Amino acid sequence: MLELLRAACPEDRLVTFARAVSTPDQAIRTVALSEARPEMADMRTVVIVGNSQTRRVGAWVYSPRSAP
Repeated sequence: MLELLRAACPEDRLVTFARAVSTPDQAIRTVALSEARPEMADMRTVVIVGNSQTRRVGAWVYSPRSAP
């Protein structure tokens, strides 16, 4: 899957890995696509790929409602 994303998206595209959300084991990590690795996700992980306008704003990741 990462190969498909890397072929279609720039290397700085943000990808968020949200594992075990709302449990004591919760871990949320946002990295550039170039840093994403398959072992960052397991069956308890939601992976969110940002759009071309997705940006970090402090500790937050922001994607506008509309993108060109």
